[in-house]
Amino acid sequence: MTDSDLDDLRARLRDHAGQLAEHLLGAPNLAQCSRRELRFGSKGAVSLVLTGDKAGLWCDHSADAGGDMLALIQRELRLDFPAAARWALAWLGDPGRHAPAPRRPANDHPPIEHAALSPWGRELWASARPITADCIAGRYLLGRLCALPGPHAVRWVPALRYGDSEFPALLGLITDAQDADRALNLHRTWLAPDGSGKAPVDRPRLLLKGHRKAGGVIRLSGDFDVTAGLGIAEGLETSLTALAAGWGPVWCCIDAGNVGNFPVLPGIEALTVFADHDQAGRSAADKVAARWAAAGREARILLPPKPGDDLNDWARAA
Repeated sequence: MTDSDLDDLRARLRDHAGQLAEHLLGAPNLAQCSRRELRFGSKGAVSLVLTGDKAGLWCDHSADAGGDMLALIQRELRLDFPAAARWALAWLGDPGRHAPAPRRPANDHPPIEHAALSPWGRELWASARPITADCIAGRYLLGRLCALPGPHAVRWVPALRYGDSEFPALLGLITDAQDADRALNLHRTWLAPDGSGKAPVDRPRLLLKGHRKAGGVIRLSGDFDVTAGLGIAEGLETSLTALAAGWGPVWCCIDAGNVGNFPVLPGIEALTVFADHDQAGRSAADKVAARWAAAGREARILLPPKPGDDLNDWARAA
């Protein structure tokens, strides 16, 4: 396909942008639509411009993603560029009756575009501030009985865009569990403006799209503090609750998958898993404990007494 052919394809897709977006994303959120743009999702996080110089361009404000209609086809159908172009040509042949777009399976992960933290992610991290007791992020964490983390691991920004709004946000630096110098991703938690809780958005916790999460941790304790023993947990608040209770060193593994796959690290003789008391949390804890035991290391699991709780839930209910 020549450059001229691609320009023609993009122009034709732009002329049918609204129809194509509905085909890929479902019905728009009419309460947030206007003559100039369509909005999709319960909070209207995905916008599509219909008129003007930017007609046919879309933006997912919750995921730092956007582009033209070919880019939307690639993202929604998990196709490479040539396959997306072929699909677009077929759809344009009969946009009214073309077969529905195949949806991504729920467990289909987006492709990894950045092997390490992207320049945009590094810029955001560099702009963030240390957390103190009197800042919004500090009030949020102290209100949840969490320790205040060091700026090497967690920082905050007074305003981070989410859809059409901005809220304060926590930023956790995710690094490779086996290489502290390899930054992989940012864990973002949007907060209420007064720090009383999380922001009123669909998904207040998000990672950067297109970045690696597997094998990553938030090093709440520096490597110099990790000598004979280490504690790990899923969530950031759970990990910081363990630190506040006097446990340490502790790393946050982000989710159950990373807990279950946490590697046996040289020089560490004992691992403590602060497990979430649910099926995924218990399975992950059993998996990593078995791996460490098989390697001749000590491994123990600490589980909140009430099913459904994590350590932070248990601490706040006590």
